[in-house]
Amino acid sequence: MVATTITYEQPLNEPMRICLRLEHLFRQLHEHIREPAPAASHLAMLALLKALNVIDRPDLKTKLTQTLTQQTSTLLQLKHSPEVDNHKLQGLLDTLDRYVTHLHQTTRKIGEPLRENAFLTQIRSHLYNPAGPCNFTTPAYALWLQQPSENRINDLQNWAKEFEPLINIVNAILQIIRESTSPQNIVARQGFYQQMLNATSPCQLIQLILPIEKNIYPEICAGKHRLVIRFLPLDVNNNENTKQIAEEISFKLNCCRI
Repeated sequence: MVATTITYEQPLNEPMRICLRLEHLFRQLHEHIREPAPAASHLAMLALLKALNVIDRPDLKTKLTQTLTQQTSTLLQLKHSPEVDNHKLQGLLDTLDRYVTHLHQTTRKIGEPLRENAFLTQIRSHLYNPAGPCNFTTPAYALWLQQPSENRINDLQNWAKEFEPLINIVNAILQIIRESTSPQNIVARQGFYQQMLNATSPCQLIQLILPIEKNIYPEICAGKHRLVIRFLPLDVNNNENTKQIAEEISFKLNCCRI
């Protein structure tokens, strides 16, 4: 089914930025991990190692735990609402509790076995070179890419298992925040829209939905108190700064918070 709309997302705090980056990389990993071509294995490897770089921070478990705990606290307030399916809500609360317990009980850093793998470390050290890992910089990796597809797929799946708990946690956090509010129909005048934000109940994630056929994209600037959006035309051959469009734009806007 061909998509007719595109959803842009703007994170407004560090946990959301981490989760969106990881979701993006985990999708790339999932898309390529089972493909037999060496080029697909290379893309899967890049996604795996970039994800490892994203989580290479000492406060990761703390930030994830705080986010899960905050979401749990908010969801608990819904238990006595007549409009809530308490069976479904309790299942979600139990899931979040398991994730918090897992993070508390994990004594090592997430992804530590991958950091200790000398083969992966060698590739990772060349990840951001202009050409990335090359035959002359990482000959072991060049040889690995020529191994039978079953071997490469098996290796990648074994390495990716280290991320499985984290993938589940990231998916849960993002699903809850995305479903916390409903999008509103908005009209931007002269390709421009601004809105004041409630600082006492801060927005955590901005979602903006546009029809693909319009060939316009948003430039989103959001802070604690104000949201500003400019709409620009897609022009891949323009050598000058793209100018804001001067027409009315209908779009959907969702200020997600929980």
